[in-house]
Amino acid sequence: ACLQMWYNYAVNISVTDTPDELPEYLAEEFAKQVNVRWYNRVTNEYSWEDPLTSTHWRKISSDDGPFYYNIQTGESQWDVPDELAWEKHESPEGPYWWNKNTQESVWSEPHQWGWEKQDSEL
Repeated sequence: ACLQMWYNYAVNISVTDTPDELPEYLAEEFAKQVNVRWYNRVTNEYSWEDPLTSTHWRKISSDDGPFYYNIQTGESQWDVPDELAWEKHESPEGPYWWNKNTQESVWSEPHQWGWEKQDSEL
């Protein structure tokens, strides 16, 4: 059996029992993540942590539009953090990526976009 740890960033505590306040849909999603790892085809790295949640920045919807909150530092900002700034676009020549913050365009996939989910035999 695999021991699960649950960490609450808001109150800075860890528990081994599934939190009562965990929504059912999240509990179901977490159950699907057993023996899953991610592979980055750009950097050839592996990760046991979901890359989409490994950044400390979260996009939050509000009546005034989206803003970004850092769950580690408590910082919030309206501007898109650098690690979330890349967008994929299509052109007749193929896909390219554009960075909202720097206005840079590249043909090669940024490492943040290179992750794919894999089953693990562990």
